[in-house]
Amino acid sequence: MAAPSATPRHDATSSPTGSISTPLVGRRFQVGNVECLGQRLCEPCSHLERLTTRGTLRELIHRGGLRADVLSDGEVTTGELIETID
Repeated sequence: MAAPSATPRHDATSSPTGSISTPLVGRRFQVGNVECLGQRLCEPCSHLERLTTRGTLRELIHRGGLRADVLSDGEVTTGELIETID
């Protein structure tokens, strides 16, 4: 497992019914035994649409995930629950 600062992006999970990211902005949460702090939503950019097809950006608004700081070392495996700490 990489140290918290070793990788620029940390993807944890997604929801089939929509974004679970929004309620985590500004909050501390835990995935597995790793503590994180939600910083901001990760909105798609126009560069993505230039690489794919017209309309891609519109379909991904508010579904790009969450940018978060990783505050502790640990391990995250598929299917881990996300629990808020505060």
